[in-house]
Amino acid sequence: MSRPLPSTPCLMPATRDSAGTELKGLRRRAFLPGVVGMPSPTAPCQVPLRSSPPDRSGVEQEPCVLVVAERVSVRNAVASELARNFELLHAIHFASAIRKLSARPSMAAVIVDLALMDGRGASWFLARLVDHAYEGPRILLSTALAREDASSLRRSSLSHFTLATPWAPGELRSSIALALGSASQPAPSADM
Repeated sequence: MSRPLPSTPCLMPATRDSAGTELKGLRRRAFLPGVVGMPSPTAPCQVPLRSSPPDRSGVEQEPCVLVVAERVSVRNAVASELARNFELLHAIHFASAIRKLSARPSMAAVIVDLALMDGRGASWFLARLVDHAYEGPRILLSTALAREDASSLRRSSLSHFTLATPWAPGELRSSIALALGSASQPAPSADM
């Protein structure tokens, strides 16, 4: 027979769950007292885990950018350039992008990966943006265009900007700054 499980309330559910789902051949991780999120009998107090974003009441929110891309590599590339200055909302289908836009109509920009395999197509989504009276910039990412072609398309439009994928470092950030007309955007850091 086995011993009863410890009676610490915060360990009970996790201990029971891990005991019931453990697979043969896999080793358990060692319990490390004092590690963040793990109770320690000698630690004077537990460090609370943050389950929600920090409270920003009274602080100006970052502009929000909707990123519509199925490929993780594209979402990661966008995040590496924009996450410091913008709040990013991700959608992997046009339908979920429309729902997010409806729930939060004050998007600063919308970035659309044209390689998205959604049956409706990018033209359908762009038409829905007009239906929702979205007036912000639409940045289209394309693997089919050469950088020179994308650059000429970008110069000829006020609301649509096209970038060739992969784009040059800082190109996406500067396109958004240009589209938003904000010279107040922080300059790119030297480490990028």
